[in-house]
Amino acid sequence: MDPRDQEIDGILRQHLAILSSIIDDIHQLEDCLRSGRIFLAKTRCNSSSAGACISQISYNRADMSTRGATARVNCNDSSDTPKFELLDELVPINVEATTKQSVSVNERSMDPIHWFSGVLVPPSLRHAQSCFRRSLRLVVDLAMKRAALVASTKRLNTLIYKRESADSVVPVGMTTVKGCNAPW
Repeated sequence: MDPRDQEIDGILRQHLAILSSIIDDIHQLEDCLRSGRIFLAKTRCNSSSAGACISQISYNRADMSTRGATARVNCNDSSDTPKFELLDELVPINVEATTKQSVSVNERSMDPIHWFSGVLVPPSLRHAQSCFRRSLRLVVDLAMKRAALVASTKRLNTLIYKRESADSVVPVGMTTVKGCNAPW
């Protein structure tokens, strides 16, 4: 077997592994989003007095963070395949402060879950938030895998083109006859 064919086979195996991983991540993303919506609906249903308070209308503007509930993704294009990184603004800056549970009101208001619930956050709302945050991480992973898939596709196309162009070259002094593979 030609070494170029072996390289093409290796890249095809890698390509199929990436596709399989992308499909798995898409299924996990669907599960996370579905679970998040279900937990959010349970929170609305269980808190009968404040059932409609989990919406944008119920924002307590005094408790809201100045940054808002945003998620940003850093894209590093320095190499052939771009690298993506989730810049999660909800992660506390000082991890020791959260373990000691001495979080100030300002640090707590950065977490959007407290904008709706105040101090006592229902567990189903926390679960919904964790599901949605996991889905954000999955989206970033999917973007990285998609970039790897594009890079492997380009490499595969290049190798196939080189192989086909090498196969179409006829040695000097040899001619081919239509319908016959052997040179005469």
